[in-house]
Amino acid sequence: MSDPRPTRSSQAITTKGLGQHFTRPRKPRNKKRKLHDLLAASSEPKQSPSTKAASPILQSDELLQPDELLEVPPMELEDMIVMSDVEDVSHGATTQRVCTICPTARSIAACAGWKGGTVRDPFRRGLSQAAQWYNILQVEVEKRVDGIIQQCRLIVKPAIELLAVPPSSPFFPTVQQHSLSQGSCAEILVQRCPACFGGTLFGRPLDEGGDIHVATHGNFHHRHRRSAGDCPPFYEPTYFIPKAQVDAIGRHITCARQHPSKLSQSTVPDEAIDQCESSYEATDSQKQKTAMDNFDDTGVMALICRHDIPLFFTNIDTPGEQQKYSVALISHIFSLLPHQANLVVLYDVGCVLACSLSQFNILDQQIMSQLRFATTAMHAYGHEWACQLVYNPHITSGLGLSDGEGTERLWSRFIKLIGIEWVSSCQRRIWLLDRQADAIGYKMWRELGDWLRCRLQKGIGEQGSTAYAPARVKKELNNVLALQADLDSSSRVLQLARATIEKGNMSSGVLDALASLERSHARLVMKTEALYSSLNVHDRIPELKDISLEFVQILLMARDLKINIRKRAVGSFFEWDKPLGTKLHQQTRKAITKRQPALMAAIRKYNSYCKQLSQLDNPTWAIPLPAALPTTLVDLRNDVTLMQDVWITPSTGDIP
Repeated sequence: MSDPRPTRSSQAITTKGLGQHFTRPRKPRNKKRKLHDLLAASSEPKQSPSTKAASPILQSDELLQPDELLEVPPMELEDMIVMSDVEDVSHGATTQRVCTICPTARSIAACAGWKGGTVRDPFRRGLSQAAQWYNILQVEVEKRVDGIIQQCRLIVKPAIELLAVPPSSPFFPTVQQHSLSQGSCAEILVQRCPACFGGTLFGRPLDEGGDIHVATHGNFHHRHRRSAGDCPPFYEPTYFIPKAQVDAIGRHITCARQHPSKLSQSTVPDEAIDQCESSYEATDSQKQKTAMDNFDDTGVMALICRHDIPLFFTNIDTPGEQQKYSVALISHIFSLLPHQANLVVLYDVGCVLACSLSQFNILDQQIMSQLRFATTAMHAYGHEWACQLVYNPHITSGLGLSDGEGTERLWSRFIKLIGIEWVSSCQRRIWLLDRQADAIGYKMWRELGDWLRCRLQKGIGEQGSTAYAPARVKKELNNVLALQADLDSSSRVLQLARATIEKGNMSSGVLDALASLERSHARLVMKTEALYSSLNVHDRIPELKDISLEFVQILLMARDLKINIRKRAVGSFFEWDKPLGTKLHQQTRKAITKRQPALMAAIRKYNSYCKQLSQLDNPTWAIPLPAALPTTLVDLRNDVTLMQDVWITPSTGDIP
């Protein structure tokens, strides 16, 4: 007896949660065989319109014949399914649904083995690919526009030079310590930082700071996983130096190191350089900072100007920070500068790189004569003291406020790309870094005026404190002068005591006590001299660095003493001019008389300083000597030199 249960193919499927109101039959299993049957049926002769209307399969006019399918590309066919439904007879009853599937483009292509063409439209991809495509197109348009503008400038520039009128000589003659030459930097540098590269005069000596300051530093967080793979090149970076150029520099350095080193005279001992080299990992090219089994690109090295604007980058693909990356950046920027421009490079291991370049023929001698190295401000304190005296930007002269730490501030702006770079393709990673550098550079270019204003205010404050160094020295010198006055009085007392003791017959104990006092006095004099030396007068007043210490000491004491004399004398003159009664006038005269001996003693001391200065003076120092003051109050009141300060700086003109 047959099983009354329905077969699996005809069993109704009830959707969960909808009860018996919605049912659907199960789809046939063998779709491929049914499709072959439909293709065989479609190869028969066409039926009449009446037959078409009776057949549910042929109710659509878009049914394609095999000869039509061969003429139309498979990707242009639409998916068509023609079906006929039978409504439910009663509630809860199983409904038979007859479905007939028409041959679609995908199914026919799959059965026939056809392959469609590649989709070339970028907007059929994701939003990120569309944004990437648009950005590349925008960069290409900007390159074309910049090229046209540059061509126009090259055409107009000769005409401007022909029409240029030589500037008239200034009314006041100016003294030039060095001659500058006219030149211009490459347009790409001018666009990135007009404050650094927009000038036209170059040739400032390196001892005075050079023409341009740049800083370089490597970062090993911007890696790329080897498993992420690569993609076809789709973008030409504007900030990254080509890998072929960097590798060529590396091969050149390897060949140069195979030759014997040159004999060069270094200002830093070799022992200090070796100690600095062992203290920093950046000097060890074999130091593996990244596992090369997992990463093929290990980091990025950047070159920025003194305004922290990014200039160029190199991709690091070695385990350590080799010198070829920094040398490639330096040689590349020199190729874009005028031939007379002098460059200062701040690098965390600048001392080691400078030593290597001086020992081997890595760079041209012309470039080496126009190149100076310095360490970055924060990294300098990890170097030896002998190295800091030469390479620390805060100790050496000419570097101003350049600290070289702008690279650290630049890396903080790239933090958000680290995670994306690890899993992106190699080409897309370079594209991300290049576009981020362009966005950062444009923003800093817009804010360059604010940056300069802030630094200018800071520089004015520091220069102001330096300009008022004599006032600061004056406060510290008051203690020395007061101590010196006490020493002079105690010295006179000791001399009188010794003269009195030598006249009479005193015991040996008294003589021993006197000798002990004299030894204490001598030690106190030595401490006073050491206290004066600790004022660092030559550092605070650099104009007096080439003058003898004894002359400077007397000059500063005379200056401070004259300020004290003028203050006391003006106070006395004011008391004389004040209208008072008879009684108050008598009291004032007594007060003036009481203060007069101290004022006269100060004047005599000042006149002795003037005499000593005239004896120690050297005409080559060009220091105007102070004039002596009258020793009477009446003459002092009418003396015009009382209101003149003692000069502590050399005179540029004729000494009056």
